[in-house]
Amino acid sequence: LYPEKKVIDIELCHSKKIVQVENQSDIDQIKKNQVLADGIITKNTDFIPVVTVADCMSIFVFDDKSLTFGVLHSGWKGTGISEEAINIILKKNPESKPENLHFILGPHIKNCCYQVDKEREEYFSKNFTPDCITKIDEKIYLSLEKANLFVLEKNGIPRKNIVSYSECTCCTKLKDENNSLSENFKYG
Repeated sequence: LYPEKKVIDIELCHSKKIVQVENQSDIDQIKKNQVLADGIITKNTDFIPVVTVADCMSIFVFDDKSLTFGVLHSGWKGTGISEEAINIILKKNPESKPENLHFILGPHIKNCCYQVDKEREEYFSKNFTPDCITKIDEKIYLSLEKANLFVLEKNGIPRKNIVSYSECTCCTKLKDENNSLSENFKYG
């Protein structure tokens, strides 16, 4: 779609590590050093940062003050990577504030399908919020959405600045080719 733009990607490692990319030299260093990370942040509009996800959550971030933008990969191990992105953006751009940041929580496995064990339940209840855990018939289900919303709101991101994809990557099937993507997002 944008032949004049350069797609930048990284090899993922299920972490909270984010790379900052401002020019081609940064990209070359990342490739040369075989840097592993789960997020890319830039101000360079010649770049299109991308991450690969399946059931993990993609998180898109945009700062309307500094015009910094990026994409994050958040599986269960990387939940909280958005806090790292917030810290990087605010540190690098003193004029920015949490209310300038906007997030999209992309498609991912939802708590209707994401069954976890007791150890992961305890980890998420302790480190995020017990609200991200649901128990049904002695089975434990995790909401990556609720865990990530907790992180964003804890860091001062207004709820109106967060958009979340509403369908599950595990159980949702497209009904026909006329489905509108915008119908799958919910605001605030």
